[in-house]
Amino acid sequence: MNLFITSIISIIGILSVVNSQQLFANFIPYPTEDCSGSSLGLGFTLAVSKCIFGVSAFQEVTDYMWNVEVEEESNWITVGQFELSHFTCNGNAIHYYNIKNGTCTDTPNFTKLNGTITGMGDQWYSFVTITSKPQYASNSQVHEIYNQTAMGNCNYENYENAVTFTNGLEIITEITDQIDTWTCPNNDPINVFCDLQGRYCQTVNEQAACDPNNNYGNENAFCTN
Repeated sequence: MNLFITSIISIIGILSVVNSQQLFANFIPYPTEDCSGSSLGLGFTLAVSKCIFGVSAFQEVTDYMWNVEVEEESNWITVGQFELSHFTCNGNAIHYYNIKNGTCTDTPNFTKLNGTITGMGDQWYSFVTITSKPQYASNSQVHEIYNQTAMGNCNYENYENAVTFTNGLEIITEITDQIDTWTCPNNDPINVFCDLQGRYCQTVNEQAACDPNNNYGNENAFCTN
């Protein structure tokens, strides 16, 4: 067998492995339209080729189904937003977001936010990548959600989505007269919420972990370095 044929067979083998593995679409948050400077805001990661309900780890969940597909040859990503009745993400979507892999883009409307993020405008931006492992902004609080049937087995096969909060992120919600601050002291995922004057504060440790030994849990919450 000559070298050319051997190389072709090797490439086909590699592509077969890539095509069979679970991929992830990562939306790393930025306040600027060119994704320059430090990461800031809410980030998102979604498992590719899954129909996912409600991408959110806090406040209100959007009443939509979401699906991400990747066209590997063209390197384009399609994010579909579907009505709840399309629980398999088939049929016509309400909206499609077409995004080039490895570019900065307007963040899809994954989650509702009845308030404002300090240091950010109404429009959020994300640097988008497709990877074989979930990718998060450094120094951020991460909330991973796995399939309800995971029963503590929180592996990539059961992974659905994650929401990240950059360290020190402050969300002001006037409806509830509340300021939420998401931090990572000592690498612990902490949420501190106070009234709008910064009084009557309460601190919640958001840490969570799936427990495969006891077949319990479908969420991990932790901080990245």
